[in-house]
Amino acid sequence: MTTLWIIGSSNVDYVLRTPSIAMPGETIIADSLAKYTGGKGFNQAVTCRQLLTETRFVSAIGADQDAELIRTKLAQGGFDQATIAEINDQPTGAAYIQVNDEGENSIVVHSGANKCLTLESVTGFSDLFNPGDMAVLQAELDPKETARIIDWLKSRDIKVVFNLAPFTAFAREVFAGVHTLVVNETECDALQRNFEIHSFEDLGGTLDIETVILTKGKAGAEILEKGISTEIPTTAITPVDTTGAGDAFVGSYAVARFLGIPSAEAVRIANSFGSYTATIPGAQPDYPESLKSALTKS
Repeated sequence: MTTLWIIGSSNVDYVLRTPSIAMPGETIIADSLAKYTGGKGFNQAVTCRQLLTETRFVSAIGADQDAELIRTKLAQGGFDQATIAEINDQPTGAAYIQVNDEGENSIVVHSGANKCLTLESVTGFSDLFNPGDMAVLQAELDPKETARIIDWLKSRDIKVVFNLAPFTAFAREVFAGVHTLVVNETECDALQRNFEIHSFEDLGGTLDIETVILTKGKAGAEILEKGISTEIPTTAITPVDTTGAGDAFVGSYAVARFLGIPSAEAVRIANSFGSYTATIPGAQPDYPESLKSALTKS
């Protein structure tokens, strides 16, 4: 049996609702404060687990009260917690998020225990990985360890979906052979500048990536395969909180591809999950059956 692995960060999100995003030197008064479980890795894992029982999550948390929130959410989602490392001398990762009246956000992350997740953390469960598995990673772990993990996964014939968020400058060989790279417009611009790539259409070929997905928020997404790009629009929404919308996109896209759904349809499905998440406070909503059914109908 093949498995969809999510390898990445776990955080607790401290969400401040504010009339506007604070500028440098500015103090503003928040309308409310809420705590949610989050982290790009955990957000993606929660999305995947709701859609696919063959989902496993590898992450690291502290030994503190925030860790208990994450363990409770893991239990509610039916995750096997054997692959969750507990780091006694580090706090659980935390994100401090401002969300304005338009639903846009500004985020500061303290990595905490996430920086202690290493290749050895992953290979400790090497007997559970099989050729044909798929693994999703982000860039909230230590960059050197992320590169080592990706290299190990590729050596095991495991398809890698790499969400380069937040942007981190990795060596060219990290990208070579990646199944899918997912970036937003800011990350894509930084990646092109880093490797002096002058057009989006040259990105996949230059870095030897099978599929590149460029997410564009309310404009939808663009797929690049074999040098040909295709625009996939999305449905207009009124956002409440865009935190986690990109993670819902990545998670649902990975599930669709894991199930053998072609890339264009997978992106259409992912657009729907990302849009829905932006209409709900927090980054880990429960998805309605009407949305989940898109994966069974495809």
